[in-house]
Amino acid sequence: MNKVKIEVNSLNSKDKISNLINKLSLDAFFELTFKHIKFLPYELILKLDSIKSKLTIIVDDSKLHYYLLNLGFNANFQHINKKHYDILQNTQYVAIGGSAGSLEKVIDIVKFLPKSNISFFIIMHRKSDKKSILADILKKYTIYYDIQEVHEAQKIKPATIYIASESKHLIVKDNYVLTSDQKALNFSKPSISIAFDSMAKEFKEKLLAIILCGYGEDGSCSLKSIRKNNGIVIIEQPFECQATAMIEAAINTKNYDKILSVHNISKLFYDKYYKTYSIEQNIDSFLEDIKNTYNYDYKNYNKSHILRRVEYYYNIMQSKNFSSFKYKILNNKNLFQDLFLNISINITSFFRDPDVFITLKNNLDELFKHQKRIKIWCAGCSSGEEPYSIAILLKELGYLNRSIIYATDINKVILEFAKNGMYSKESFEEFKTNYQKIFNNSNFDKYFNHHDNFVAINEQLKENILFFQHNLVQDKKIDDFQLIICRNVIIYFNKNLTIKVFDLFDKSLESKGLLILGKSETFYNNYNYKEISKTNKIFLK
Repeated sequence: MNKVKIEVNSLNSKDKISNLINKLSLDAFFELTFKHIKFLPYELILKLDSIKSKLTIIVDDSKLHYYLLNLGFNANFQHINKKHYDILQNTQYVAIGGSAGSLEKVIDIVKFLPKSNISFFIIMHRKSDKKSILADILKKYTIYYDIQEVHEAQKIKPATIYIASESKHLIVKDNYVLTSDQKALNFSKPSISIAFDSMAKEFKEKLLAIILCGYGEDGSCSLKSIRKNNGIVIIEQPFECQATAMIEAAINTKNYDKILSVHNISKLFYDKYYKTYSIEQNIDSFLEDIKNTYNYDYKNYNKSHILRRVEYYYNIMQSKNFSSFKYKILNNKNLFQDLFLNISINITSFFRDPDVFITLKNNLDELFKHQKRIKIWCAGCSSGEEPYSIAILLKELGYLNRSIIYATDINKVILEFAKNGMYSKESFEEFKTNYQKIFNNSNFDKYFNHHDNFVAINEQLKENILFFQHNLVQDKKIDDFQLIICRNVIIYFNKNLTIKVFDLFDKSLESKGLLILGKSETFYNNYNYKEISKTNKIFLK
């Protein structure tokens, strides 16, 4: 059977979608590459699912990649700027293993470390009959990090360098760093492999492991586990070392991401964390420029959240400095839109916090019994789980046929995912558990079409939901509602912005209507509202 390679750069019309579906109807194996594509329409996903045994998918958008993986597709991610991709984007913990000849390398790394919240773990071979002086040495080379030699259990703290003590293994578990007296591994105690193995399981994708000079093979057998758990492995360049056996053994496993000189390892940390400082210094003026250029105002969003998102995209773009980064964003709308999508938060579930829906269920008869036409606003609807949950609740109670649900979000791409209404089988089981806490029956399956690896909302349930883009901060009132649900959105706003959004909700909510917020969100009650449920943040106007 022939292999057909297809590259897709646009899906912006029904004709293009139909043409692609027709091509995929050939009797062949397909390698399908999506470039600059951020979402796939419902009918195309169904077609891909029908030929998935003959299909390889390649994408360059991280959100689309994650979406397809959740639906059970074997999708490969190839970033446009892959060679420049920030290897430290997820790193919160760094483990450094070394033996003969590695002391000076550790010092070189530590003395150039900029300020950060990273926790470091150093596992070096040493003679068991000699007391280590490594902690005393490293204290001379940094003012940003606390230095701790581990002799007993300690809770792991940021900006701390932990050193394995002589003749004891160092392991981590449940956010503690511990010692172990188990026997030597690879003729070594402390063993790099034992430490790395425990960190691979504990820290997963947040771990960066570094192998420096030394004899033997300690550390090599743990590299597969690190990479299986999505951690990063860096090996020192062999030409820098006299004792190369440990490095060569690690390279021979092929379980590594980069081979770098100690200078370039230090530069990775310096570039990453100095950039963070630069972003913090310039973020306010940058957000003001974004407002003036694109008329999106992020100045009152949660600052730490904005910093994380901007830093993520700054690192992907690999700009020389913040001025260069800012110039690119302000002069390229597509780049701005990508950054904008990274600023949006999209984590939700069907019937999230079941107690909220139980309380709502118990109050809906009083709220809706005299309403001929019911209008509900789900603000910040993300990928659709909440408005679909509301639709199912209304269906169960007999109100859906006279209801319309406005489902809005600031993020256009996530709204397309919401319209698809497709979710992983694994997530479905969690959704079903939440549903049964509310209704105590097995009707949940009937609201979905079931496929091998995902489920899709029945089209009939979508008929009463209107998905569209809306900016809570800048856009005006869209209608009058009996129920407004906005959960885990304003948590990212400061007080002034939150009050502005509450003004909008108050104008949009009819008398005797209900407002529901997220459990961790604060209601600034400058209006005439009664608290229906303090725990579930439900308020009656």
